[in-house]
Amino acid sequence: MSTSGQAGPPVRAGIPLKDRPVNGVAREELAPADAPARQRWCVVNHPVHGLAQGLVLQWAQDQRGWVALVVFVLEQDGGDVTVQEWLPADRLRPASA
Repeated sequence: MSTSGQAGPPVRAGIPLKDRPVNGVAREELAPADAPARQRWCVVNHPVHGLAQGLVLQWAQDQRGWVALVVFVLEQDGGDVTVQEWLPADRLRPASA
């Protein structure tokens, strides 16, 4: 980390955090016309856990196509579990109002 004589945050060498991939998924850029809608609330059709209400946190593209970082709650005996996972867009549908 280096500092210059100017006020403000320190400057670091390398790739800025905002440009680094997370879990192998590239950061979100401006969405092209074919991008999924910006609907946040969704229904998750999880391949293991079935249907759950979810919230889309972020959209991105990877080798599978469009994927969403989704958080949802699994209701289980003994306590609910919160899950955050990247899922393909075809596993999501908009939640009804």
